[in-house]
This record gives sequence, C-alpha cells and structure tokens, in this order.
Amino acid sequence: MKVLISVDMEGISGVVHSSQASPGARDYEWARTMMAGDANAAVQGALDGGATEVVVADAHDGMRNIRLNELHPAASLVSGGGRPLSMVHGMDESFDAVFFVGYHTMPGHPEGIMNHAYISKGLQNVWLNERLVGEIGIFAGVAGTFGVPVAFVTGDAATCAEAEDWLPAVATVAVKQGITRFSAQCLGQAEAHRRITAGAAQALRNLSRVQPLKPDTPATFQVELTGSQCADYAARVPGSRRVDNRTVACTADDYLDSFRALRLMFELAAGAVDTAY
Repeated sequence: MKVLISVDMEGISGVVHSSQASPGARDYEWARTMMAGDANAAVQGALDGGATEVVVADAHDGMRNIRLNELHPAASLVSGGGRPLSMVHGMDESFDAVFFVGYHTMPGHPEGIMNHAYISKGLQNVWLNERLVGEIGIFAGVAGTFGVPVAFVTGDAATCAEAEDWLPAVATVAVKQGITRFSAQCLGQAEAHRRITAGAAQALRNLSRVQPLKPDTPATFQVELTGSQCADYAARVPGSRRVDNRTVACTADDYLDSFRALRLMFELAAGAVDTAY
C-alpha cells in the first residue's frame, strides 16, 4: 500500500501565529521541528495501518520546511517549490491514499487558525463549481483526478469539520481548537502525536469506505480578491473572465487544467498586492 502525506504548517500542533509559520520569523525554526513531529506521527500511523511505501510532500510556503534528518526514516521527502502539482506533487495513480496533515480552513472562518487559501494576502473567497472551497477541496480534487482518496486529515477543529463536509468518510484528528484566527487551545504534543498515529492507522484500515473526490467537469474556479488591481492581474490568465471589479473566473473541461489556471491567477494576484492599500 502506497501513501502520500501532504504536510502544511498552519494546522500543526502548537502553531497558531505567523511569527511561527513564516520563514525567518521568530519561532519558525521551532515550528519546523513541530511540523516534522506531526508528519512523523502520521508516517508511523500509515506504517501501522499497512503502508509499504510512504512519501511526504512538504506543502508549506516555499515547501522547504521539513529537514530530511528530522523525517521518519521509512519515508521519502518531496521538497522545494514550483512543483506542477504543488502541495500534492508526487501524486499519481500508483498511490492508494493521501493524508493532509497540518492543513487549515478556507478564508474567513472565525475559529480557523491562519485561515486562507493558497495566498494569505489579496484573496477573499474561492468557489469551485459555485461552492466555497479551500485547500482541502482543491487538492482533494487534484488527488481525485488520479483516483486517489483523501483518507485522513489533521489540523484545528474547524479544519476537520471542513474536511468532513467535503469528504464524508474521511478520518480526522483535531490537534487544537481555534479561538481566533491567531489563537487556539492546543493538545499536548505527546497526546497529539498519539492521536495522529492512531487515526492514520485506522484510516487505512477503513480505506474501502473512502471515495476519491471527483469534481464535476467542466470545472469552474472563481476567485474574489481584495483589490481591483489583484483582479486586473488575475484576469490576464488566458481563458479567464472578469465577473466583477474584484472577481475573476476560469473554466476548463479538465479539472487539472482548471487547477493550473487557478494557481496562475493566485500567483499573479499575489504579485499585485499593495500592503499599504
């Protein structure tokens, strides 16, 4: 059994603020170690559940956060940015399941730690086929195009609820309860790791209950941005259309093509952000 574990940082045990999750920030080095800890707990759970090969994809910021010497020796690591499949790069039809570890909610959830979708500045909302979506739904759809289900998700309690809404049979473990966007009540590290390992193992034992997410096609992504200048840039994507002053949409017959257009809209919009205005 082959498992891909995509690991973000905002939903990692104990991480609650940008001063921990931003490279170069005060507590970033500590958060990197915490990220490896949650990843390793999930790797161990995958092995306990019957996995024979585990690939960990670093999925936060520049995607160079997990130190290889801190990773579980049974896993291999996908590291570095610019990857075609981004947070789930490495995914193909040979995998049996994917785990989302340390994930976060879509933008705007009042109890979602550092809630956002792909870019933390410049973006208000994203819709997939007229349904509000975050990184969980977006990347579950990518995995689903290869026939691979999301079997297990960890993060704060709001993230777990979002995962269960998009993926009804998914197993989840909440490692913290959000209070505001930048505060939470966190489980102790040992207890969080115990729950992650047990949950991951059980998820693979129940894998037959989980189905891949396969969004309807043609697939339409619509993004609402914070400023008209961000929409100006996003609308440069070939095939996109301006919905209103701050909203741009793109449609493609193939989900992965629509995803590629979405990524390009995000990247262009991020480049147009003006922090003063």
